[in-house]
Amino acid sequence: MANLNYQWISGTIPRNIMQQNMDMFHLLPGSLDAKDGFIHLLGKTEALYPMNGSMTYSIAAPYQFFYLYEGELSVSLNDITYTLSAGKAALLPADGVTTLQVLKTRCRYFHMYLSGLSLARYAQILDNPFVYDAGSSSITSLNIFLERMNALQIPRETNFAFLCKTSMWITDLLTEMVVFLLDPKAKKDAIPEYISEIHDMFEHHYHKNYTLDNLEETYSVSKYRICREFSRYYNESPIQFLNRTRIENAKTLLLTTQSSVHEVGNMVGIPNTNHFINLFKRETGATPLAFKQDAPVSISELHYL
Repeated sequence: MANLNYQWISGTIPRNIMQQNMDMFHLLPGSLDAKDGFIHLLGKTEALYPMNGSMTYSIAAPYQFFYLYEGELSVSLNDITYTLSAGKAALLPADGVTTLQVLKTRCRYFHMYLSGLSLARYAQILDNPFVYDAGSSSITSLNIFLERMNALQIPRETNFAFLCKTSMWITDLLTEMVVFLLDPKAKKDAIPEYISEIHDMFEHHYHKNYTLDNLEETYSVSKYRICREFSRYYNESPIQFLNRTRIENAKTLLLTTQSSVHEVGNMVGIPNTNHFINLFKRETGATPLAFKQDAPVSISELHYL
């Protein structure tokens, strides 16, 4: 098995959350100093953090790959900070001190450590977060890759067939990312501009009042088509995305301000308090008040070594 020499330094993520995520990490057979032409998979995990916080650690691995399912994450290493949001991926250096900062109240991502001579060239192109367009051929390939990773049976010892298989999967994934990024023709299945605009509007101006009828009038496209195309590219309806965005921001406000439940509902665009409470409970499993009371006294005060 690869020896990644992981060392925890500091953080504000509660210990029980950290331990749950550490338990999900799989160490794999692979060479830290791979020079055989293969890409070696050294370790992988799917991490979930339900609250803001940070963690700083050092690890001896040449490269790391991130893909964010949801939330927002900053990765700081070698005096450079990379910010990833949902649907973005990046291939970054890993050797040294790394600080991960969860920027929203819920963040879920796939993370793997890699080694191999060819990674240096890929990293030159893919160091800036790569946007996966939902519904495109690239996201289909990514989903297949993630399914393979989740179903991967880990051998006890180094196995040449395992090395060939995982190296091929990772090479195919990174190569498609490069092609999609550098070849304009590969973007022919990109998200329609008006759908992307609605998504951005809901993400950044969620506090405003929206209806499907308003969108239909604004974009001169039937509301049924709007729902169909939005769902195709983002895997949820426009209203589902808007509600989820509102609740995510409501969680942050509940944890970081003294505003009442009614005030928070107004701030995120849900002025009907009963509707806000019911929607919040449906999305999180708890009422806004219970969520606030069950949270740590102050996330910013959860410092430990």
